[in-house]
Amino acid sequence: MVVEPEAVGTKREMHQWQHEKILEYKISHDSQRPRLNKNDY
Repeated sequence: MVVEPEAVGTKREMHQWQHEKILEYKISHDSQRPRLNKNDY
């Protein structure tokens, strides 16, 4: 198994990327955030 990174960047860029992914998830899952996320950041 080879793990390929989805994104690379600074800590700030990765935080923004993560935030955008959470918002995309909420849009496609009836405004529910991912199960393990306590907030949108």
